[in-house]
Amino acid sequence: MPKVSVIVPVYKVEDCLEKCVDSLRRQSLEDLEIILVDDSSPDGCPDICDRLAGEDPRIRVIHKKNGGLGYARNSGMEIARGEFVGFVDSDDYVERHMYESLYRAAVEHQSDAAYGGLCRVMEGKILERYSFVSETTVWEGPDRVRDFLMDVVACPPDCPEDSRFGAYVTRAVFSMELIRREGIRFYSERDYISEDGLFDLDFLPKARRVVMVPEIFYYYNYNPQSLTATYRPDRFEKNRALYALGREKLRAAYGDEAVVRQYGRMFLAASRVSVMQEVFHAKQAGIRESLRGIRRICGDETLQKLLEEYPWRRLPLKKRVFSRLMKQKLALPLFMAVKLSGH
Repeated sequence: MPKVSVIVPVYKVEDCLEKCVDSLRRQSLEDLEIILVDDSSPDGCPDICDRLAGEDPRIRVIHKKNGGLGYARNSGMEIARGEFVGFVDSDDYVERHMYESLYRAAVEHQSDAAYGGLCRVMEGKILERYSFVSETTVWEGPDRVRDFLMDVVACPPDCPEDSRFGAYVTRAVFSMELIRREGIRFYSERDYISEDGLFDLDFLPKARRVVMVPEIFYYYNYNPQSLTATYRPDRFEKNRALYALGREKLRAAYGDEAVVRQYGRMFLAASRVSVMQEVFHAKQAGIRESLRGIRRICGDETLQKLLEEYPWRRLPLKKRVFSRLMKQKLALPLFMAVKLSGH
């Protein structure tokens, strides 16, 4: 049994796939398997996957009908043989000691998951480094792990960040025994904006202990034309669906309305991003269409109900002002606020 299975969904990345896989083949932890999931990529990726598998017996390849990132990860988990599983996006790459360090941390601390830090890179240049803890830190027991989960998906209103750690499953390893026992699977990003966040909401309430190390291992390749940066007319609706499902999961896991209410910060942050996207879209669609989109968002019943219930007045100043403008449905001031912010 390998110590770690690493699942790599593959789709239209023939220019960077080998760099990603090479970073896995060079891992100091030799006892791992690499599962490449070709999601019906229309370029040369299927042939590259097969060639790489012929060069390294640790590489296994799945060719499947296109279904998106989340379902590709599920296909990989179905055949994974490792004690732990990790996920790498095929346009990213990792440090040589990533999986050895995370596996050792998980085993040493008897944890169900082990996390590290990440870098955000663009065109080979490091934009930002995120080492989320200054020393190895363990969260143990239901209450502490719940606190960790909320720092992943939605911080308390007094915190400067909407999310302290971010919902990035790619910088961690997770217990396959727990995943199989609880039947945990990824949702499709075609239905929900954050399939990583939903995975966290399913996995972490079942975890007894998690650990995070300060080292930075994962290099996230920021693409301005990626899914997160591209205008989507249904972005707000997908985030609203995510919010509704996330609330259900938190209520089922903890039965604590204070925790459910705290999760509202995720939807407020997502709504701000949706408003910003409408402003950016004005370059193509025009200001009138942009303002119409902002009014649609602000007039949403779910958002307005949240703004009645959530303590947004405790948010940091800029986010507090943004929330007030959304509550008052002031489309033009919101448009100007985004423009003046320099985004």
